[in-house]
Amino acid sequence: MMREVYSTLFLVLCIYHVEGESAVLGQHFLHIIKRQEFFSQGNTAAIEFQAKSKSYPDLPSWLTLKQRTELQDAYLFGTPRAGAVSTDIQIIALNKGTYQTEQDAFSITVDTTKDLPKNIVELRVKNYNIEEFLAGQALSNLTRIMAKLWPEAGTLQVVKVSSLVDELGRVPVPDGPMQPLPKEGVLVQIGGAGDFSALLASVSQQVNNTNCMNQEQFIGIREDFEPEFNLDWCAFKMFPLVSYSCLKLYNICFKKN
Repeated sequence: MMREVYSTLFLVLCIYHVEGESAVLGQHFLHIIKRQEFFSQGNTAAIEFQAKSKSYPDLPSWLTLKQRTELQDAYLFGTPRAGAVSTDIQIIALNKGTYQTEQDAFSITVDTTKDLPKNIVELRVKNYNIEEFLAGQALSNLTRIMAKLWPEAGTLQVVKVSSLVDELGRVPVPDGPMQPLPKEGVLVQIGGAGDFSALLASVSQQVNNTNCMNQEQFIGIREDFEPEFNLDWCAFKMFPLVSYSCLKLYNICFKKN
């Protein structure tokens, strides 16, 4: 590993060069930025992470950086869309206690050869913030549940994961004085090559044809998700990907075969 160290009166900058990662067109990409990989005192120090493209002042438009607090890891994630190209990413970590700065550089190669899903199911998970959803096994567990409910899909692809604050532009507020701040919520899109299952089609029909505010009508399928996932069933969606379409939610334009 090559390493260059530059010193000034207030700042030490360490540059690391690491191997690259691969992102697939139309699939969720995640890179976890771990505090302990930058500073030995990472469990106690306040560390602020920043990220940008090596050649530009900002990240590529399909990438987002999230860090809940300076005492937690950060998450670089997004879904490559049409026109996304391979890029070099720089991550800068600032130790707020010592003002030491370290920099990590890695490349992201965009793979455009994989097949895109035929159909997509969209879920809104109300009881998570985006960082905690990405940190543990929540996404894997949710995908496993969807595989059970949608066996016709074949191998599932996680298409998109994003904060509902970013999607809807609304920050949650407490229910009243001294009440905890509600979770922001997470939007998840999961795709598959097969047709929708009869169960999912039934749920979609109930959402479209009835008063979905009565969550009890979904009790059968809710049991598969709860208590780990509290879904907004009124926001349940499923839709096909059509050739020559540019879907706002998916943010990718597809070519006709």
